[in-house]
Amino acid sequence: MDVLIEELDASQLLAAPAAPAPPPAAPADRSADPGQPRFHVAPRCGWLNDPNGLIYYRGRYHLFYQHVEQGCEWDWGLVWGHAVSDDLATWRHLPPALRPTPGSGDADGCWSGCTAVSSEGVPTLLYTGVRLRSNDACGPPPPPERDNGLPFIETQLAAVLEDPDDELLLRWRKLPAPALALPPAGTRLMGWRDPFVYLGAGSAIPAGSNSPTAHGSDGAAAAAQPRQQGGASDGGGGSPATHRMLVGSGIAGQGGALLGYCKDCGGSSSTSVDGGSSSGAEGGSSSADGGSSLAGGWRYTGPVCSAADLAGSAAALASHGASEQAAAVATMEVELGEVWECPLLCRLPRHPGSGGSGGATEAEAEFEQQQLWLLAVSPYPHSPASVPSNPVLYWIGRLSEDGARFDLGTAAGPHRLDHGEVMYAPNGRTLLWAWLQERRLPGVVGDYSGCLTLPRQLAAAPDGRRLLQQPATEVSLLRRRASACGDGAPGAGSKAGGAPCAGPHTAAWYAEGVEVPEVQPLWVDGPSGQQLDVELVLRRGSAAAAGLLLLSHAADSQGSALLTYDWRENSLTVRFGVPAPGAGAGAAALRVPPPPAASSPRKAGTSRGAGGAPVDPAAAAVAAATGFAVEAQLAQLAEPLAEATAVEAAVAAEAAAANAAPRQHRRLVGGTLTAPAADAEGRVRLRVLLDGSALEVYTGSGEVLSTRVYRGTPPGSTGAASLAASLEAAAVEGAPAAAAEPAAAAAAASGCGIGIIALGGTALLESGAAWEMCSCWVGEEDGEAE
Repeated sequence: MDVLIEELDASQLLAAPAAPAPPPAAPADRSADPGQPRFHVAPRCGWLNDPNGLIYYRGRYHLFYQHVEQGCEWDWGLVWGHAVSDDLATWRHLPPALRPTPGSGDADGCWSGCTAVSSEGVPTLLYTGVRLRSNDACGPPPPPERDNGLPFIETQLAAVLEDPDDELLLRWRKLPAPALALPPAGTRLMGWRDPFVYLGAGSAIPAGSNSPTAHGSDGAAAAAQPRQQGGASDGGGGSPATHRMLVGSGIAGQGGALLGYCKDCGGSSSTSVDGGSSSGAEGGSSSADGGSSLAGGWRYTGPVCSAADLAGSAAALASHGASEQAAAVATMEVELGEVWECPLLCRLPRHPGSGGSGGATEAEAEFEQQQLWLLAVSPYPHSPASVPSNPVLYWIGRLSEDGARFDLGTAAGPHRLDHGEVMYAPNGRTLLWAWLQERRLPGVVGDYSGCLTLPRQLAAAPDGRRLLQQPATEVSLLRRRASACGDGAPGAGSKAGGAPCAGPHTAAWYAEGVEVPEVQPLWVDGPSGQQLDVELVLRRGSAAAAGLLLLSHAADSQGSALLTYDWRENSLTVRFGVPAPGAGAGAAALRVPPPPAASSPRKAGTSRGAGGAPVDPAAAAVAAATGFAVEAQLAQLAEPLAEATAVEAAVAAEAAAANAAPRQHRRLVGGTLTAPAADAEGRVRLRVLLDGSALEVYTGSGEVLSTRVYRGTPPGSTGAASLAASLEAAAVEGAPAAAAEPAAAAAAASGCGIGIIALGGTALLESGAAWEMCSCWVGEEDGEAE
């Protein structure tokens, strides 16, 4: 931590490119807004969306992300925000890596892409530059056979590090020649963006991959593969590196598609589809590549996969007896969208439970040796539009021997990467980040919008059919030592429950072997505040469901929330609109969240107008359409104006329906999990990371639910006046609306406003621990972490 501070010296900051206009000043106290995350990566203020890749360079992790510095709503002029870390736990803000250049291909925004180290060891940014068709200063439009007919023109651009000794990656040089100048001819594409580089199926790790040393035995898996984008895991065997690139796209009338490009993969000059350099390469000559072979010379090789590959696959799978996979495909086909944004393709390590079986058959042994690949896409726009969600879908399968095709027909999936409704645009390798969107009520304005997920460590399940996700081990470094534990050394003290402060039990609250009666919460009475890490091991007993009750503390919040795992349905859900503490029972007490203000994940946010007044997104959309024909066309493409202008009416209609039948109209996030979360003894493990409004829930079986819970500021005591109403509002069928007087004292002592809850019967808390979490930002946290 100290080394990072010292090396970010004044001379480096002064040498960084100057901003055209300074961003708004950060709030003096980040904790003033109880909903603002503090241990998730986000800019100090402004808008954030897609992460743009992790690179590990000279001992540091770098994250880049889409960022609007002025205002909290998506807008033109996106820059690449930048943060750096020594340990994946603590981070420091750096100046933006990329800004739009007037009169160029990125004049109106530096959109998403990836970061990679070339075979020559040169860090390289590959990204989509956009210019509005109405921006005459950027030159003429593409030739008709290469023009997608959108209101904006997309080009794949490159930038390289100016100085290889610039260890903080502060200064980047944009290259004059595009990496890919034009899309393929003869196909009407609905989009052409978000390049992602990976290594071909048999490639060795290039010398410039900068593989880091593992952070101890527990952190080895998390740190094993943050190499070059899409870096292989086979440790140096195989053929020389063959770089390939995906570009997210969609074909009119057919749906999403990922277009493939290749370097050093043979072929003649006739392979060329996009002129821009000699010998059939599609852009970027060797004399202008900045020393990076990734900056140009790409050849188009055709679609790597597309939604058309799935046509009829559900019926085919069903006819072959694969009913479970057929049902998954049929369910997800309606969510495939028109464009597949932010593609991700990477090798997956096997779960430690895989392999090593002496009694494996020859077929099983062969299966264990096969390399599995993860493919993830972000469908856009989401369909059906009436569903307030932006799903990220993934498949696990195999890449063709030449690395040019991913077979969706035989791959496992599609599955949801996250069971929540706010995660979009993942980017990573065996460590993955994604964008967590806001879900504020209309009219609620903040100084920020969006954050990134915590880093997720990825592996394939032993059967190779699904993805396992857990927080990177380093996240635990942010746990604050409990004051009752002295200096946090093993055995230094004990907590109220009598558990020793040893190893993982250096927590602010710990309990084990506690029976949780039906609808009588066990309050988490040690930690306080809005930043928490909670680990639970729950056994079913007679309960139908169990989990956490998260109490609301503000009149303008979205109500208390109930997180539960249901053993009967193998489902993980968060139910909103539960009456806030102190409110009476009944429909009038429910605060029903409205649908999102826009279906477009890139444009759902809030902003301030002149004088700080909230800007109505529907009115703004109409005003833009009236004044600017091109922007109106874009709005029709990315966010139908009819939907935008109907937001207020939809909110009113939903509120009226909720008042008439509140139980049927509470917002519910999540659903049935892909695999059983409970073991044979009915035991389920949950890890709940609550950071202001950002909530990430990980099951022991490797699935995740992410959402936003806006609770307000916890008072000195939570009270239990409306606990019975809260539980009645969300309890499973038949659960009594019992009063909670026995728990009132414990509730009053809980400074964090959360409690363990059982519904439909009694559950056993085999073990539970809760830690307060420190800020991830260097210099912002005075408290001591573990």
